[in-house]
Amino acid sequence: MIRIMMILNKSDIKALVCIFNGASDRQQIANKLKVTINRLTPLLKNLESLDFIAIERKNRKLIIRPSKTQHAHAFKNMLILEPGMKYEEFLYGLNFRMLSYCLYSEKPISSIAEELHISTKTVLNRSMYLRRRALLTKKKQTLRFNKRNWPYLYNFLSTSRNYMRELDNVVWKFENDVVFETEKKDMEAEVTGFSRYHSFKIPLYVIKIAYYLPQRRLSKEEVFMHSLLEIREETRLLDAAVAFFYKNKPKKYTLVKLAYKYDCIHLLNDFFKVIQTKEGKIRTNTLPTTSVQGIREMLRAYGVKR
Repeated sequence: MIRIMMILNKSDIKALVCIFNGASDRQQIANKLKVTINRLTPLLKNLESLDFIAIERKNRKLIIRPSKTQHAHAFKNMLILEPGMKYEEFLYGLNFRMLSYCLYSEKPISSIAEELHISTKTVLNRSMYLRRRALLTKKKQTLRFNKRNWPYLYNFLSTSRNYMRELDNVVWKFENDVVFETEKKDMEAEVTGFSRYHSFKIPLYVIKIAYYLPQRRLSKEEVFMHSLLEIREETRLLDAAVAFFYKNKPKKYTLVKLAYKYDCIHLLNDFFKVIQTKEGKIRTNTLPTTSVQGIREMLRAYGVKR
Protein backbone atom coordinates (compact mmCIF):
# COMPACT_ATOMS: atom_id res chain seq x y z
CA MET A 1 0.00 0.00 0.00
CA ILE A 2 1.50 3.31 -1.10
CA ARG A 3 0.81 6.55 0.75
CA ILE A 4 1.46 9.81 -1.05
CA MET A 5 2.75 12.61 1.17
CA MET A 6 2.02 15.68 -0.91
CA ILE A 7 4.48 18.46 -0.09
CA LEU A 8 5.57 20.75 -2.92
CA ASN A 9 8.51 23.16 -3.05
CA LYS A 10 8.88 26.28 -5.17
CA SER A 11 10.71 24.49 -8.00
CA ASP A 12 7.95 21.83 -8.13
CA ILE A 13 5.28 24.51 -8.61
CA LYS A 14 7.30 26.31 -11.30
CA ALA A 15 7.84 23.04 -13.18
CA LEU A 16 4.16 22.09 -12.92
CA VAL A 17 3.06 25.47 -14.28
CA CYS A 18 5.51 25.08 -17.16
CA ILE A 19 4.42 21.51 -18.00
CA PHE A 20 0.70 22.15 -17.59
CA ASN A 21 1.02 25.16 -19.88
CA GLY A 22 2.25 22.90 -22.67
CA ALA A 23 5.98 22.24 -22.26
CA SER A 24 6.71 18.54 -22.83
CA ASP A 25 10.44 18.44 -23.66
CA ARG A 26 13.11 18.30 -20.94
CA GLN A 27 15.34 20.89 -22.57
CA GLN A 28 12.41 23.24 -23.08
CA ILE A 29 11.40 22.90 -19.41
CA ALA A 30 15.02 23.30 -18.23
CA ASN A 31 15.42 26.49 -20.30
CA LYS A 32 12.22 28.01 -18.89
CA LEU A 33 13.24 27.14 -15.34
CA LYS A 34 16.85 28.21 -15.98
CA VAL A 35 18.32 24.96 -14.67
CA THR A 36 20.46 22.20 -16.17
CA ILE A 37 19.06 18.86 -17.34
CA ASN A 38 20.91 17.18 -14.44
CA ARG A 39 19.17 19.52 -11.98
CA LEU A 40 15.81 18.99 -13.66
CA THR A 41 15.90 15.17 -13.66
CA PRO A 42 15.30 14.57 -9.88
CA LEU A 43 12.61 17.26 -9.91
CA LEU A 44 10.70 15.46 -12.67
CA LYS A 45 11.13 12.11 -10.91
CA ASN A 46 9.60 13.60 -7.76
CA LEU A 47 6.61 14.99 -9.66
CA GLU A 48 6.17 11.61 -11.34
CA SER A 49 6.26 9.85 -7.95
CA LEU A 50 3.51 12.22 -6.75
CA ASP A 51 1.46 11.28 -9.85
CA PHE A 52 1.35 14.82 -11.20
CA ILE A 53 3.09 13.93 -14.44
CA ALA A 54 3.67 10.91 -16.69
CA ILE A 55 7.02 10.44 -18.43
CA GLU A 56 7.10 8.43 -21.64
CA ARG A 57 10.18 7.49 -23.65
CA LYS A 58 9.96 7.70 -27.44
CA ASN A 59 13.20 6.50 -29.01
CA ARG A 60 15.81 8.65 -27.28
CA LYS A 61 13.41 11.38 -26.32
CA LEU A 62 11.42 11.75 -23.09
CA ILE A 63 7.90 13.14 -23.36
CA ILE A 64 6.53 14.77 -20.19
CA ARG A 65 2.76 15.15 -19.87
CA PRO A 66 0.26 15.86 -17.09
CA SER A 67 -1.02 12.63 -15.50
CA LYS A 68 -4.69 11.67 -15.43
CA THR A 69 -5.06 11.79 -11.66
CA GLN A 70 -7.68 14.00 -10.00
CA HIS A 71 -5.15 16.33 -8.38
CA ALA A 72 -3.30 16.78 -11.68
CA HIS A 73 -6.58 17.62 -13.40
CA ALA A 74 -7.48 20.04 -10.58
CA PHE A 75 -4.11 21.79 -10.95
CA LYS A 76 -4.62 22.19 -14.69
CA ASN A 77 -8.17 23.41 -14.15
CA MET A 78 -6.88 25.98 -11.67
CA LEU A 79 -4.40 27.36 -14.23
CA ILE A 80 -7.11 27.59 -16.90
CA LEU A 81 -9.76 29.25 -14.72
CA GLU A 82 -7.37 31.67 -13.00
CA PRO A 83 -4.80 32.53 -15.68
CA GLY A 84 -1.97 34.79 -14.61
CA MET A 85 -2.05 33.72 -10.94
CA LYS A 86 1.54 33.22 -9.78
CA TYR A 87 1.15 30.11 -7.60
CA GLU A 88 4.91 29.69 -7.40
CA GLU A 89 4.97 32.80 -5.17
CA PHE A 90 3.04 31.20 -2.31
CA LEU A 91 1.88 27.61 -2.93
CA TYR A 92 4.91 25.71 -1.64
CA GLY A 93 6.63 24.43 1.48
CA LEU A 94 5.10 25.44 4.82
CA ASN A 95 2.48 27.60 3.06
CA PHE A 96 1.21 24.55 1.20
CA ARG A 97 1.14 22.47 4.39
CA MET A 98 -0.70 25.10 6.44
CA LEU A 99 -3.29 25.69 3.74
CA SER A 100 -3.85 21.94 3.38
CA TYR A 101 -4.20 21.39 7.13
CA CYS A 102 -6.68 24.26 7.55
CA LEU A 103 -8.65 23.29 4.44
CA TYR A 104 -11.83 21.67 5.80
CA SER A 105 -12.40 23.23 9.22
CA GLU A 106 -11.10 25.82 11.62
CA LYS A 107 -7.87 24.81 13.37
CA PRO A 108 -6.53 26.21 16.66
CA ILE A 109 -3.09 27.73 16.28
CA SER A 110 -1.80 25.26 18.88
CA SER A 111 -3.11 22.33 16.78
CA ILE A 112 -1.41 23.65 13.64
CA ALA A 113 1.89 24.02 15.48
CA GLU A 114 1.68 20.52 16.95
CA GLU A 115 0.68 18.72 13.74
CA LEU A 116 3.19 20.54 11.52
CA HIS A 117 5.96 20.33 14.16
CA ILE A 118 6.61 24.07 14.21
CA SER A 119 6.37 26.78 16.86
CA THR A 120 3.24 28.84 17.50
CA LYS A 121 5.31 31.93 16.63
CA THR A 122 6.04 30.46 13.19
CA VAL A 123 2.33 29.72 12.70
CA LEU A 124 1.39 33.30 13.59
CA ASN A 125 4.06 34.85 11.39
CA ARG A 126 3.26 32.68 8.38
CA SER A 127 -0.49 33.08 8.84
CA MET A 128 -0.16 36.87 8.65
CA TYR A 129 1.28 36.51 5.13
CA LEU A 130 -1.42 34.03 4.09
CA ARG A 131 -4.17 36.19 5.55
CA ARG A 132 -2.92 39.24 3.64
CA ARG A 133 -3.47 37.24 0.46
CA ALA A 134 -6.95 36.26 1.74
CA LEU A 135 -5.92 32.59 1.73
CA LEU A 136 -6.68 32.10 5.43
CA THR A 137 -9.25 33.67 7.72
CA LYS A 138 -8.71 34.11 11.46
CA LYS A 139 -11.43 33.78 14.09
CA LYS A 140 -10.28 34.18 17.68
CA GLN A 141 -7.39 31.71 17.95
CA THR A 142 -8.31 29.54 14.95
CA LEU A 143 -7.43 29.65 11.25
CA ARG A 144 -9.33 28.33 8.26
CA PHE A 145 -8.82 28.24 4.51
CA ASN A 146 -10.80 30.89 2.63
CA LYS A 147 -12.76 28.69 0.23
CA ARG A 148 -15.04 31.49 -0.94
CA ASN A 149 -12.14 33.52 -2.35
CA TRP A 150 -10.16 30.55 -3.67
CA PRO A 151 -12.59 27.82 -4.91
CA TYR A 152 -10.27 26.35 -7.58
CA LEU A 153 -7.29 26.27 -5.24
CA TYR A 154 -9.55 24.58 -2.67
CA ASN A 155 -10.39 21.81 -5.16
CA PHE A 156 -6.72 21.29 -5.95
CA LEU A 157 -5.66 21.17 -2.30
CA SER A 158 -8.54 18.81 -1.48
CA THR A 159 -7.74 16.29 -4.23
CA SER A 160 -4.01 16.40 -3.53
CA ARG A 161 -4.45 16.09 0.24
CA ASN A 162 -6.72 13.02 -0.04
CA TYR A 163 -4.84 11.24 -2.80
CA MET A 164 -3.67 7.75 -1.93
CA ARG A 165 -2.58 5.44 -4.68
CA GLU A 166 -4.58 2.16 -4.88
CA LEU A 167 -7.22 3.39 -2.39
CA ASP A 168 -10.50 5.14 -3.20
CA ASN A 169 -12.15 4.85 0.21
CA VAL A 170 -10.17 7.37 2.27
CA VAL A 171 -12.24 8.65 5.21
CA TRP A 172 -9.67 11.21 6.36
CA LYS A 173 -6.08 11.94 5.39
CA PHE A 174 -3.39 14.48 6.07
CA GLU A 175 0.14 13.78 4.88
CA ASN A 176 1.14 10.42 6.41
CA ASP A 177 -1.92 9.98 8.67
CA VAL A 178 -4.77 8.08 6.99
CA VAL A 179 -8.12 6.63 8.06
CA PHE A 180 -9.70 4.43 5.39
CA GLU A 181 -12.38 1.75 5.02
CA THR A 182 -12.34 -1.51 3.09
CA GLU A 183 -13.99 -4.92 3.09
CA LYS A 184 -10.53 -6.52 2.94
CA LYS A 185 -9.22 -8.22 6.07
CA ASP A 186 -5.66 -8.44 7.39
CA MET A 187 -4.44 -5.18 5.85
CA GLU A 188 -1.02 -3.90 6.90
CA ALA A 189 -2.61 -1.15 8.96
CA GLU A 190 -4.14 -0.68 12.42
CA VAL A 191 -7.82 -1.62 12.82
CA THR A 192 -9.78 1.28 14.26
CA GLY A 193 -13.23 2.88 14.54
CA PHE A 194 -16.28 0.65 14.94
CA SER A 195 -14.22 -2.32 13.74
CA ARG A 196 -12.15 -1.95 16.92
CA TYR A 197 -15.04 -1.55 19.36
CA HIS A 198 -14.87 -5.23 20.35
CA SER A 199 -11.52 -4.48 22.04
CA PHE A 200 -13.39 -2.06 24.30
CA LYS A 201 -16.24 -4.41 25.26
CA ILE A 202 -18.66 -3.09 22.61
CA PRO A 203 -18.78 -5.88 19.99
CA LEU A 204 -20.37 -4.55 16.80
CA TYR A 205 -20.82 -5.97 13.31
CA VAL A 206 -19.87 -3.70 10.40
CA ILE A 207 -19.41 -4.58 6.74
CA LYS A 208 -16.43 -2.35 6.07
CA ILE A 209 -13.36 -2.44 8.28
CA ALA A 210 -11.77 0.85 9.29
CA TYR A 211 -7.98 1.07 9.31
CA TYR A 212 -5.44 3.66 10.37
CA LEU A 213 -1.95 4.39 9.07
CA PRO A 214 0.79 4.52 10.23
CA GLN A 215 0.34 1.22 12.03
CA ARG A 216 0.68 1.81 15.77
CA ARG A 217 -1.19 1.36 19.03
CA LEU A 218 -4.22 3.65 19.19
CA SER A 219 -5.76 5.19 22.29
CA LYS A 220 -9.45 4.77 23.11
CA GLU A 221 -9.90 8.45 22.27
CA GLU A 222 -8.45 7.94 18.79
CA VAL A 223 -10.58 4.85 18.15
CA PHE A 224 -13.67 6.79 19.24
CA MET A 225 -12.92 9.79 17.02
CA HIS A 226 -12.30 7.52 14.02
CA SER A 227 -15.69 5.92 14.64
CA LEU A 228 -17.40 9.34 14.62
CA LEU A 229 -16.04 9.83 11.10
CA GLU A 230 -17.81 6.61 10.06
CA ILE A 231 -21.32 7.27 11.42
CA ARG A 232 -22.77 9.18 8.44
CA GLU A 233 -26.52 8.30 8.30
CA GLU A 234 -26.63 5.19 10.52
CA THR A 235 -28.50 5.71 13.80
CA ARG A 236 -27.34 2.28 14.99
CA LEU A 237 -23.72 3.42 14.81
CA LEU A 238 -24.45 6.65 16.67
CA ASP A 239 -26.15 4.71 19.48
CA ALA A 240 -23.18 2.32 19.62
CA ALA A 241 -20.83 5.32 19.90
CA VAL A 242 -22.86 6.54 22.89
CA ALA A 243 -22.46 3.10 24.49
CA PHE A 244 -18.69 3.21 23.84
CA PHE A 245 -18.50 6.67 25.39
CA TYR A 246 -20.21 5.65 28.64
CA LYS A 247 -18.45 2.28 28.83
CA ASN A 248 -14.89 3.58 28.29
CA LYS A 249 -15.09 7.20 29.47
CA PRO A 250 -12.66 8.83 27.02
CA LYS A 251 -11.17 12.13 28.15
CA LYS A 252 -13.19 15.04 26.78
CA TYR A 253 -10.16 17.34 26.52
CA THR A 254 -8.36 14.77 24.38
CA LEU A 255 -11.46 14.24 22.23
CA VAL A 256 -11.73 17.97 21.51
CA LYS A 257 -8.06 18.12 20.57
CA LEU A 258 -8.45 15.15 18.21
CA ALA A 259 -11.69 16.52 16.77
CA TYR A 260 -9.84 19.59 15.54
CA LYS A 261 -7.16 17.39 14.01
CA TYR A 262 -9.70 15.17 12.22
CA ASP A 263 -11.85 18.07 10.96
CA CYS A 264 -14.88 16.97 12.96
CA ILE A 265 -15.29 19.39 15.86
CA HIS A 266 -18.91 19.98 14.77
CA LEU A 267 -19.53 16.22 14.87
CA LEU A 268 -18.15 16.04 18.40
CA ASN A 269 -20.17 19.05 19.58
CA ASP A 270 -23.33 17.47 18.18
CA PHE A 271 -22.42 14.19 19.88
CA PHE A 272 -22.23 16.01 23.22
CA LYS A 273 -25.71 17.43 22.51
CA VAL A 274 -26.95 13.87 21.93
CA ILE A 275 -25.72 12.55 25.27
CA GLN A 276 -27.04 15.62 27.11
CA THR A 277 -30.61 15.19 25.79
CA LYS A 278 -32.91 13.59 28.37
CA GLU A 279 -36.03 12.65 26.40
CA GLY A 280 -37.65 12.33 22.98
CA LYS A 281 -36.10 12.39 19.51
CA ILE A 282 -32.65 13.89 19.08
CA ARG A 283 -31.85 15.90 15.96
CA THR A 284 -28.55 17.65 15.22
CA ASN A 285 -26.95 19.28 12.19
CA THR A 286 -24.34 16.59 11.49
CA LEU A 287 -25.50 13.30 13.03
CA PRO A 288 -28.40 10.99 12.16
CA THR A 289 -31.65 11.37 14.09
CA THR A 290 -31.86 9.13 17.12
CA SER A 291 -33.93 8.97 20.30
CA VAL A 292 -33.36 8.70 24.02
CA GLN A 293 -35.33 5.44 23.99
CA GLY A 294 -33.15 3.97 21.24
CA ILE A 295 -29.98 4.92 23.11
CA ARG A 296 -31.32 3.38 26.33
CA GLU A 297 -32.00 0.12 24.51
CA MET A 298 -28.47 0.09 23.12
CA LEU A 299 -27.00 0.76 26.57
CA ARG A 300 -29.04 -2.11 28.04
CA ALA A 301 -27.90 -4.44 25.27
CA TYR A 302 -24.25 -3.78 26.21
CA GLY A 303 -24.86 -3.63 29.97
CA VAL A 304 -23.76 0.00 30.13
CA LYS A 305 -24.86 2.53 32.75
CA ARG A 306 -24.78 6.29 32.24
